[in-house]
Amino acid sequence: MLNLGQLLYILYQLRPVRFDPDLDKVYMEMFEPFRISRLQFKRLTSADSAQVVTLHPGECYAIENMTKTDRLGLLLAGKANVLNEKTFLHHVHAGQFLDSPEFESSTAAEDTFKVTYSYNSIQAVRFE
Repeated sequence: MLNLGQLLYILYQLRPVRFDPDLDKVYMEMFEPFRISRLQFKRLTSADSAQVVTLHPGECYAIENMTKTDRLGLLLAGKANVLNEKTFLHHVHAGQFLDSPEFESSTAAEDTFKVTYSYNSIQAVRFE
C-alpha cells in the first residue's frame, strides 16, 4: 500500500505543467535558460506570490510620486510608455520588467515611483 502511494506521488510530480501562452513565452525566454523548472515557475506565478493584471488604454500601472515601489512587474503583452513629469522617456516592451530600477533601489517601504507607467492595452504579472 505504501509503495502504491509513493508511485502515485512520483507520477503526480512528473505530470506536465502548463501555462497560458503569454506566461509560457516568458518562461521559455527568461526562466528556462537558467534551468528554473516549470514547477518552480508555477509556484513563482501562483496566486500567493503573483497577480496577473490587465490594464486598458489610458490606465496606469504606477503613478509618479504616488505608487509605492513594493512590487516587481513583468510586462506579458503590449507596450508601456514611461513618463517623467509628463515627458516621454522610453517604451517598455513585452518580456521586460516594468519597475526593476525602482524595486532594486527602494530602501524603505514608503518609497514611491519616480516615473509614471502608462499603457496602450497591456497584460502584466505583478510579483509581490
